[in-house]
Amino acid sequence: MRRFETIDSRGWEMFATIRVYQNATSKQELAQRIEEEFIPVLKETSGFRGWYIIDGGNGALASVTLFDSLEDTLAANEKSAQWIRDNDAADLLPQAPTITAGEIMRSVLV
Repeated sequence: MRRFETIDSRGWEMFATIRVYQNATSKQELAQRIEEEFIPVLKETSGFRGWYIIDGGNGALASVTLFDSLEDTLAANEKSAQWIRDNDAADLLPQAPTITAGEIMRSVLV
């Protein structure tokens, strides 16, 4: 039987940004470009802890980035928008994402 451990955020802080894109085209190409071109930028950002990309089907794509502070999270959001503008990624992401950023309140680890 698996055991689950719930971690209350008291005693540690971590922040996340979730970006949800609709009508993304060529998701594999986009994921590869992000990993090769943008993740190195994130890795240089203070407080970076992780990145995930999720294929939601039907043109939906979501990403999750993890940081140590809200300031680091917000700085990365600016870098993300700039990267899309500077690297002709807008053709792969025709709509602006819905963005949610904030403190992780609880975590369940398996």
